[in-house]
Amino acid sequence: MQSPDFPLRIIGSTDSGIFNPRWATLGQANAILNGKNTYHPAEKYRGTLSIKCVMSGQAVYEVEGGRFALNQASYLVLNNQQNYTLTIDSDTVVETFCLFFRPGFAEEILQSLVTLADRLLDDPLKSARQPVLFFERLYPHDDLLPIILNLRAATQNGSATPDWMDEQFHILLERMLYAHRGICREVETMPAMRSSTRAEIYLRLYRARDWVSPEILYKELSKSVASNNPFRKGAFDATTTSLYRSIQTRRCPSGQ
Repeated sequence: MQSPDFPLRIIGSTDSGIFNPRWATLGQANAILNGKNTYHPAEKYRGTLSIKCVMSGQAVYEVEGGRFALNQASYLVLNNQQNYTLTIDSDTVVETFCLFFRPGFAEEILQSLVTLADRLLDDPLKSARQPVLFFERLYPHDDLLPIILNLRAATQNGSATPDWMDEQFHILLERMLYAHRGICREVETMPAMRSSTRAEIYLRLYRARDWVSPEILYKELSKSVASNNPFRKGAFDATTTSLYRSIQTRRCPSGQ
């Protein structure tokens, strides 16, 4: 099966097993897929925990309940074993650059973090026995970008080594986990709801902002809460309005 993230035109060699490996071997080690194309039909794939980037043009990724128009302004995080499709249909060349973490790598990094002095107290992720699950959404480029650009340059010029790549992947995951801890704390400020409900509302608001009016979605969610428990609506409105405004200020340009 053709790998979705470097359709047709592959950049670089597959000999190392870490840069553009064969799709069947993906997941045996941390790896990068990098390629260029103008067209790639939508097909369903399942991968490991990954960061999806587009260096030029736009690609559309879809998962159950979410559709993401990805361009140079942001990156997309998909969890381990997530089914997704990738669609490219462009008049200009689209370059994708995607980082795949081997299964268990994120849990290893988390375990090393919780042994530090602060032990990430009150962190929803502090149990290393549970799989690490990130919020699957677009993230504006942040302090991950310099590492991603360094990885891109090193893999394309042939200077990347497996040990160096693993070190860069380690740094990436550390930063992702600290950012995720902050997001979890933000979501937990929504009172009087189950944790899973708060997370679902957060994801719906984020995923809606590029495709439908977040104001409409907010009103529908508010009605749903009120119909199920009118005594919670006041608390929902106060905290979700704050979250909604925060999401709007961190809006990712979608290119739509």
